[in-house]
Amino acid sequence: MFFYMEQKTMSRGLRTAVAALVLAFLMVGNASAQYQISGSDFNTFEADNIHSGNASCIQPVGWHASNVVQFGMSMVVLYQDNSGHTGNCGRLENVTVFGQTSPAWVSLGEPWAYLESLAKVNEATAGTDGGINWTHRPDTMSLWIKRTDNGTENANLVYYAWTGQSRGDQYMGKNGQCTSTTHYDEESDIRVNYNGNDCGTAVQATQVAEGHWVNNSTYSNWTQIKVPINYLSNTAPTRLNIIISAGNYPNKRSSDINEGSQLWFDDLSLIYSSKAHELLLNNRKLATFNQDTYFYTQSLGASATTVPTITLKRSGRVLDPTEYTINYAPIGDTTTVTINAEDGSSSTTYKILFTTALSTNSKLADITVNGSSVSNFNPLIFNYN
Repeated sequence: MFFYMEQKTMSRGLRTAVAALVLAFLMVGNASAQYQISGSDFNTFEADNIHSGNASCIQPVGWHASNVVQFGMSMVVLYQDNSGHTGNCGRLENVTVFGQTSPAWVSLGEPWAYLESLAKVNEATAGTDGGINWTHRPDTMSLWIKRTDNGTENANLVYYAWTGQSRGDQYMGKNGQCTSTTHYDEESDIRVNYNGNDCGTAVQATQVAEGHWVNNSTYSNWTQIKVPINYLSNTAPTRLNIIISAGNYPNKRSSDINEGSQLWFDDLSLIYSSKAHELLLNNRKLATFNQDTYFYTQSLGASATTVPTITLKRSGRVLDPTEYTINYAPIGDTTTVTINAEDGSSSTTYKILFTTALSTNSKLADITVNGSSVSNFNPLIFNYN
């Protein structure tokens, strides 16, 4: 956006106002950008500094590819393509080296491969270490892809965030045996509940978030894939990694990898919601709550004198008080709940009219056993095990 006015026709006050408007615009743009991943348009590529032994090894700026250069052999799995969803894009392709077919992936962390010697090819193992510093909590990861598959192999899109630092000393090799090599914040040592290290994790970190899309379909045209992100903790993360994989990785280092399977990827973005998935009154779920319904009338009973405390949850976590504003009103007036998306992209307001009138609704709001709500309770379902 450009602003142009001739200096001689603009008063000092107007110049000040325009300058303030430009500054505000720039500040909003910078604030919004910090909630996204740098280089996620995949327009610019650079030499792969980890595998610099081969000039063909490239990667998107800010990302790392699973190219391999070992024992005089090269395995190039990532290519730049100029036919992206918008501008350039990346293309991943599974390849075979040393007689072994390996999945192709790109990551914010650093992919690694370990092979002690050519005589021990069947002990080869690989993975992904680390990621980037990150404290935000998006609700969805969006990526545009195209894909071909030479069999029934799955492609994988993975988002995971954590706190602390993990350490692993052994990882599963091609022969199904544990190969000794030490890594910190390795993917399978972080995602212990989803794709855990079968050889054991010496020091565990704390995973905060997980989003995983796995699919073996062919996508001939550019298709937007949205990956929901679920939170395992109310704690904000400190580290993040994203893996975009053309093959059956990460999947406990599966050997079901097809040579030639390809994945084109472009325009990754993170989506921050301002809606709630659950609304709790005095820590009990409001059974009639729906994220797209914005007004409720809730009877508290004839003896009620105060409105209940409201708690909000989204994507598996309790929202922090900095993310919303609640204007409590007396019984008989409307209480308003306004939730702001973390990146400032939207806000949503829910209104609740608390009353003492007896409800004409005979359906239950909840069923508890020993103080715990029955999972998947629905007031329209009348039988449970």
